[in-house]
Amino acid sequence: VAFYSEWMGMLADLVREAQRRGEIDEGEDPEALAFELDSLLLGANAAFVLFADKRALEWAMGAIRRRLEPRC
Repeated sequence: VAFYSEWMGMLADLVREAQRRGEIDEGEDPEALAFELDSLLLGANAAFVLFADKRALEWAMGAIRRRLEPRC
């Protein structure tokens, strides 16, 4: 539990740092975005481990890139 809490805190901190640099909209909730990113990573890992489906890794990378793209 402690490791996972630290992991989620680190992701949220990275989002905050990107917000300070202007790379992520300041209106994003850092904890919510960290949750979304972690969910994609966990889902990709599960599909890859359970089914050896490399497409899941590609899909997750694409989804993460799209989620992090600047919005106009």
